Amino acid sequence: VLNENPFDLPLSIRKRLALASSLSLDRNWYILDEPTLFQDLQTIREIAKVVIKLKQQGRGVIIITHNMYFRGLLQPHEIQMPGKSSDGL
Repeated sequence: VLNENPFDLPLSIRKRLALASSLSLDRNWYILDEPTLFQDLQTIREIAKVVIKLKQQGRGVIIITHNMYFRGLLQPHEIQMPGKSSDGL
């Protein structure tokens, strides 16, 4: 991966690389837009563990996702868009 052009990598790898790059900045707040897109179940669970660890460290995490499995792993405080339902997605 180190010698590859990032645009030649599969989308799943690019998403993980983007997440790792963001985490390396060591911020108090993170906004993650569809972090589980194109990821397998094992990777989704690993991402959930990272998010939980960030929350335990007192960091804020805002997640935009359609993945209800991922959402369930996190048991977040959530804001649902008016007029939208997570049922049937």
